[in-house]
Amino acid sequence: MKIKKIIKSYKFSTIILSIVCIFLIYSLINMKHRENVHIFKNFNYGLDSIHYILEDYNKKIYNEDNVNSKIDTVKRTILKIDLCSESLDYGIINKKFNRPIEGFVSKLIAIDYDKLKENPDYLNQVLEFLNEAYLLSSKIHKIPLEDFYEDKMLDIFRLELSDEITNYLNKMNSLKM
Repeated sequence: MKIKKIIKSYKFSTIILSIVCIFLIYSLINMKHRENVHIFKNFNYGLDSIHYILEDYNKKIYNEDNVNSKIDTVKRTILKIDLCSESLDYGIINKKFNRPIEGFVSKLIAIDYDKLKENPDYLNQVLEFLNEAYLLSSKIHKIPLEDFYEDKMLDIFRLELSDEITNYLNKMNSLKM
């Protein structure tokens, strides 16, 4: 009897607390979703930055006359891309973004600058490698932000890179030099 009286007396409070709990759960889910969307936006802007670096490289490299100036342009481009790729590491926040273009950047870092001066064929390989990367980054740059990620609709936490972006990133990482 006492339990029924207690339940009846606290019925209104229980309903209010239930509504507050539902609202709090919804707010937490919404915050997580917004966090994921911001990560995707920042990731998109980071890839756009790499595109702009490669676009700048592409404009400069064709205006260079001698080998030394081409090598300097390649060095500056590699340094910029390396610094920009470190800003793309959202692995702490979301494991999906743990250095997404690490394969591409590691190939750039492995370039031997002394060999560039000595071997013109190696320089041409590096230039071709960067041109292919520029073409891929141009394709990624053309993809609008709305198509950049997929909401799987199964769960609010399952935002994922679209298949198109994933394919381009895999191609960029698998470029051969």
